Amino acid sequence: HDNLELYQKIGYCYQMLGDIPKALEKYLKAEIINTADKWTIKKIAFCYKLLQNQEKALEYYRIALSLEPNNIQLELNIGHCLLEMKQYAEALNVYFKIDFTYPENIQVKRAIAWSAFLSLKLEQAKRYYEEVLKSSKSSHDYLNAGHVYWALNEKKKALEYYQKSIRNNKKVLRGFLKDLEKDILYLYQAGVKKEEVPLMLDQLKYLIKE
Repeated sequence: HDNLELYQKIGYCYQMLGDIPKALEKYLKAEIINTADKWTIKKIAFCYKLLQNQEKALEYYRIALSLEPNNIQLELNIGHCLLEMKQYAEALNVYFKIDFTYPENIQVKRAIAWSAFLSLKLEQAKRYYEEVLKSSKSSHDYLNAGHVYWALNEKKKALEYYQKSIRNNKKVLRGFLKDLEKDILYLYQAGVKKEEVPLMLDQLKYLIKE
């Protein structure tokens, strides 16, 4: 009952089997034995994140960061939890702090750009997506940048980026439309009107056929 390593290994086996609640149960027992074990704390945070309990995940990621300061991945995970909790301003503050320390990190700039878009700070989102796209040709980055330009009423640029989103990863239009559908509420919140959507899609289909 007081074997830390045994509980950790059993928890890890459950995690690898995909039984996250059981894994979490064992990791929490390991934590009772040693409340300052970094590996255990990070695993607990990860399990809570997988279980969509962002508040508890955030709590444990913060504990992990106190045990392992300046860990960029832990700081990013804290930002991601805040983002999932719709605490956009706090998430942005976390990402800006990381960006100041690691100005060349594309992952951080991508997180700032998306958070800024969700916060309706569209010009800021535009600047950061342009930074991201200097070194990334990701289909997803082009998609999100397209959202920002559409929200800014720069439809020609939005179409250009949507085309690149489809072509760069050789995605068929159907796959792109599924991705767009997932984000449609964010677009509406950013000011895109519902009646604009079919017009945008018609133009995109025409350009793709060309």
